[in-house]
Amino acid sequence: MTEPQPFWPEGARLAVTVSMQFEAGGQPISGAGGPITDPILPGFADLGQNSFYEYGVVEGVPRILDLLDRHDIKMTSFMIGDAVRRHPQVAAEIPDQPGSRPMSGRPSGEPGRSPARA
Repeated sequence: MTEPQPFWPEGARLAVTVSMQFEAGGQPISGAGGPITDPILPGFADLGQNSFYEYGVVEGVPRILDLLDRHDIKMTSFMIGDAVRRHPQVAAEIPDQPGSRPMSGRPSGEPGRSPARA
């Protein structure tokens, strides 16, 4: 029997892809799903849920980026326009590699509208 030829660099036997959704700040002011389940009346700010998302931007994303840098791991981050608009300093920290920063310009809850056209 013939030995298989290595396909991946350096004879690796496993390939892993890493992606991160950068959507914090794109959720509606109330009614966004998440770990906090108490219903909020429509139109009132869901402070608990929104602070959960904000914590991810302030603490979670930088920690993930530091961890990936420390281990020289490449990743793709899908970003929505409202998250980038509200947190441009965080979006700028996401590595700029070919194909690593695909974006959607549509704010949540506004099908067909782009912030650039608003």
